[in-house]
Amino acid sequence: MTADRSKDLYVLDMAKAETVNKVETCLVSKATEQDTRSWHRRMGHIHMRKMNHLVHNHLVDGVPVKHFKLPDVCVSCKKGKQKRRSHKTKTVFSIDKPMELLHMDLFGPINVKSIGGETYCFVVTDDFSRFSWVMFLRC
Repeated sequence: MTADRSKDLYVLDMAKAETVNKVETCLVSKATEQDTRSWHRRMGHIHMRKMNHLVHNHLVDGVPVKHFKLPDVCVSCKKGKQKRRSHKTKTVFSIDKPMELLHMDLFGPINVKSIGGETYCFVVTDDFSRFSWVMFLRC
């Protein structure tokens, strides 16, 4: 096999390359499982097909030109693909009429006084109609 030299690089034209004694030439070796897992993590857990595409088309620098293959999916990728509810579903109250369920909040003292000089506030909200009452209280 011969190659032409161009600007301190040897250019190998594989279309014109002939094998010696009909023995296949391997230009890409297989990476070890440890190397594959390491590069898989470094490249942000991308798919093996995408990783091989990037390496063989010289789209990334510093990665050895090898064929990457993992026997199984890594633990981080498995966890990232899990599907599970984030929280248990809450029971929904069925409210049929106004004033059946009220939400109340009392807070204070507040720094800014109301027009009447009150420093506490009491808020009542009807769950059915969402109507709210606000009452200012003095202590």
